[in-house]
Order: sequence, then C-alpha cells, then structure tokens
Amino acid sequence: MYDTHGAVNTGKGTQNVYIAAPSYTPPREGLRMAREERERLVALFVPPARFGVAVERIAKPGSTVLLDGPPGAGRHAAATVMLCRIRGTSGVISELTLDRAEEDDRLPLSPGQRYTIDLSRHGADQYTAVERSVRAYRAECEEVGAHLVVVLPHGLRRHLDAQLQPLVVSVGRPNALGVLRSHLRAHGLRTTAADLTVSEKLVSFIATASMRDIAWLAVRIDHGRTTKPSAGWSAWCEDAVKEMGDQSSDVAKLLNKHSECRPRALLLAAAMYSGTSVDVVHHAAQRLLKRLECEDPEAHPLVRPDFSRQLADVGGVSESGGVVRFDRWAQDEAVRLHFWRYFPDLRGEFITWAAEVGDTLLSPEQRLRVVERLAELCLRTDGQDELLAVVESWTGPNQSGLVAESIAALGRGACDERHGRAVRARLYHWAREGTLTPDRAQVVVQVCERVLVASYPNEALVRLHNLAVRGGVNGSDHARESMLQLAARERALYDQVIGRLCEALPKRADANLVMLAELLGPERSRDALRRRAWRRGWCHLMSRGDPTRWKPAVHLWLNALMRGSHAPGVLDDFVAAARRADCLTALYRTSYEWSRQSSTAKGAPQEARQTAARLWQKIDDAQGLSISVPGAASSRETV
Repeated sequence: MYDTHGAVNTGKGTQNVYIAAPSYTPPREGLRMAREERERLVALFVPPARFGVAVERIAKPGSTVLLDGPPGAGRHAAATVMLCRIRGTSGVISELTLDRAEEDDRLPLSPGQRYTIDLSRHGADQYTAVERSVRAYRAECEEVGAHLVVVLPHGLRRHLDAQLQPLVVSVGRPNALGVLRSHLRAHGLRTTAADLTVSEKLVSFIATASMRDIAWLAVRIDHGRTTKPSAGWSAWCEDAVKEMGDQSSDVAKLLNKHSECRPRALLLAAAMYSGTSVDVVHHAAQRLLKRLECEDPEAHPLVRPDFSRQLADVGGVSESGGVVRFDRWAQDEAVRLHFWRYFPDLRGEFITWAAEVGDTLLSPEQRLRVVERLAELCLRTDGQDELLAVVESWTGPNQSGLVAESIAALGRGACDERHGRAVRARLYHWAREGTLTPDRAQVVVQVCERVLVASYPNEALVRLHNLAVRGGVNGSDHARESMLQLAARERALYDQVIGRLCEALPKRADANLVMLAELLGPERSRDALRRRAWRRGWCHLMSRGDPTRWKPAVHLWLNALMRGSHAPGVLDDFVAAARRADCLTALYRTSYEWSRQSSTAKGAPQEARQTAARLWQKIDDAQGLSISVPGAASSRETV
C-alpha cells in the first residue's frame, strides 16, 4: 500500500508532471537548486540525432538556435543541455517569456549569458503573434553576445520568417531504451539492452512514450524493486507499465458502485487528504457533506458502520496505523482529478472545501501537501483564476497565517507549462499595485526568490524591483533586500540589476539611488570590480545622486582599502565616475571627512591617511594639479 509518489495517467488531455516541489525551497536557495537540477539533467541526458549540430551552432557568442523536433522528444531538456555545454559559461539559464504587458518593463539581455524561449505549446496563430518578439530577442542577443535557444512548435517551420529559417536545427527522438537505462542507472539499477526487451509491454510502452513518461517509468520500476524485491525484473517492469496506464475508468467504476453522497464524499476526502490520519479524513468528509448539503439527518452515527468499515466499503482505500492510504500507486491522484474533471458544477464547492486548510488537525507539512494538490487540480482543469482567487482570500486584509500555503499554491502555478504565464502576470500586477497587505507582499517576495529565480530570474528581479519602489511599508524593505541579495550572488543578475537601476533613476529616484548605492558597496560587489556595469553604476550614482547618497558607500570602500583589501583600480574608478568638478570636490570632501574620522579612531591612523592621500592625488591629477602628496602613489594604484 502506498501513496502518490509520481505521475499517473489519469485520462485524456495534457499530463502535467511536477518533478520537484518549488514551494518547499528554503529562501534564496532557488539558484542553488536550479544549478543542481541542471547538473542532474546533463548527467541523465541522451543526445538525439543532430544534437551535435545544435551544440556547435550555439557555441558562438551572439548565436540563436531555433530548435525543432517531435513532441515528447525532450526538446526543452535538449535546449538546456545545449547551453550547459558552451565552454566558459556558468550561472543562471533564464527562460524568457513573450508577454506584451511587460514588454517595456524587462531586464536587457546580458553579455555571455544563456537564455531559452519555449514556444512548443504555441499554435500557428499564436506563433505569428510573437514572432516579432523572437526577432527582437535574436537581434539583441547578437548585439550583446548572448546565447539563445528557442524551442519551436513542432510542424510550424513553414510559418517562420525567411530570415529565421537558417537558424533552425531539427533534432530527432532520443533512443528510448537508452533514456530508460540512464534513469534506471541513476536509481542504482544497472541494466543491459537485453534486460529491456524481456517484457513486450515495456517495449511497446517506451516505443511511443514521452521522455518525461520514461523518466517516471524508471521511478516506478525502482519502487517495485523496493516494495517487491522477490518479484523479479520482469514483474517490476510489467507492474510499472500497468501503473502508468489510465486509471480514470477504474475510478468511474467505483463511483458507479456508490451512488450515495456519503461514500462519494468519503472517497474524495480520502483522496484529498491521503497520507493523513483517520480523524482528518473523517472531519474533511463531514465538512464536504455539510457544504454540499447532502447530510442524512436520519442516519445516526452510532447505527452506521464504523469508519474503518466505511473506508473498506468504498474500495481501494485502507487504514493502517491510523493513516489513510490508497492501495494502488497514484490512485488518490486519479480520484481527485476525476471529481474535478467530471463534476464541473461542483468544482467551485470542491475548491472552497479544499481551501479550508486552517484545520488544526493538520500539521504544517500536511497543509502544504493539500494546497499543492489543490493547485494541481485547478491548473489541470483550467482553474488558474480560481486558484488565484483562493490566494487572494488567504492574503486579504482580514486573513493571516496562510503565507506558506499561498507560496505553495503560487509556486505550483508560476511554473506550470500551460498557466504559469497567467500566474506570473498576476504576481507582476500585485508587485506594481503599491497597496498590498503585509501577507500578500511577503508572498510575492518569497515566490520570486524561492521559485521564479530558478527558471525566470529576469522576471523575478523585475517583480522584486517594482515592489521595492512601490510596495510602501508592507513590501519595500523585504523586496529590496531580496533583490540585492540575489544580484550579489550571481554575476549576470548583478550586471542586469545595475543596468535596470541606472535606467530607472529618473523615475522614483530616491528609492533607486538607495538600492544602487547599496549594490555598489564592497559587501555586495566585491566580485564585480572593474566590470563595465560596476563602473556605469558609479557614474550614474555620482552624477545624478546627492553626495549624501553615495558617501556611505565610498566610506565603506575606503575602509576596505585601508584594511588591505585587494581591489585594484577602485580609486581610479571613483575619480573617473565623478568627472565633473563639483563631483570631484564632493568626493574630496567625503574622503577628507573619512580620513579625519578614521585617523582619530582606534585602529590604523597611518593607513587611513595614506589611503586618503592616494585618492587626493588622483583627484588632483584629474583636475590638472600636479601636486605631490606625501605617501601618495605617483602612478596607478596597485593596492
């Protein structure tokens, strides 16, 4: 007996599979987890035909490759691995979206960085509408020397603009047996090609299965080995293939067997709260009956069968050690989806019932699990608007305590293949709203730093920046700190944030100047010294900001230089950034004030005077005053 641990075929239509649970990511660990996932993908990857051609084309800075191939062949994975194989590159791989609402509010592409655009779900009409944006990104990529892979809709190559046709590389379907062996090897199962042909059902399944389904098949085979070690390889494979089949007909048979409200409510409650206690499931079933107004007032609880018998009568549900579980793999998921899909008139009531997660009987982990199940059901039945409405109710002015649950729901939604764009658009709207409740502001920040930054770092930073300058007392500080920390941890993000703050200075100048000064300080920018973006930031800060804005950052740098920090050229960059006479004068006064304070304080007064003297000499040189200052370096500094 076991609970859901992976994907299941629950009927016709799109099968959305979630490999990881982004809502459980610790704060600011999204970048690390994304890197580890890419490393895992590269290790498992089996190259399709013509993959080498695509890798060769994308290697040159400024290159764009339009990737075509059959559905289910792992084109998105191929795009990621292509970018990982570019020599001399590291850091984030950003997935770009073509949302016209954000067209004028996005981060520019960064030199040497890697990007993808996934258009695999676009139809011909949809592609025609976004092709202009594809061409614009391609031109920008070429200009700055970035690398871009666009995953095309299959079969739509003939709709491409003639200028884009030479950029297309059509890859084939990877060797399915090789893919399965690779995933089994990751689970510690060493197999030969002959092992994978002992079961006709296995061979038939993988012949047409998507690469994603093959990955989940390996999970199921490994589960069979763990739970039934004596059954043997052939049995593990056949059971795994069977579990990958469609369970919706089995659920329909269960419902036909039970036409009354009570067993059906119990079945849905057991599925929604699978893995929790008998008390939780019983309480949930009672709440559902009450909400649907189908309680039987004539049947006293004492004359009904006990709850264990009721579970057994439903079929496929068991209670062991006080915990309710389904007997078949992923049957609980199939039951949930069947109710959501085939009782559309009750879907709203189901959502309201499932959203009542403040139940004291649930542990925090169980609440998050229920919320993720609710989010998945809404997304698979095109109920993204209902999911967003639930989160709004949880984070409204009169609600509190459901922040983690809101993050879990939006974390699922923001990465969904079909509806993620709509969820991220709502996050963008909230970030620009300016009047968020404390809970909602916290949710926006944490979804950006935990979830979006892993695949959509550009979008995460845009939302954090908007909230930082518009969020008021409820969101600005947290959003600003989150954005600055993310930028300081990743070179590409640092350069992009510097560029955005410089361009945004005329608007909401006070907030942008504060963030720019903080990002240019030694603690945030030690790895960014002498780069173009760092110098540009200082030029904008000194030329457009009052000296009181940048004085603390200069003081911090002088402290670092006094302590012997190896930061070549910092003083030269300060003088170059000041440029104008009034700025040079302000820089001199700032360093003179620092020198007096540092010389009288405990520590190293001699080092402080020497550091200030070197800066004064450079200021004099910039103004054409060749006055030698004792202790100053006559040539470019070498600290």
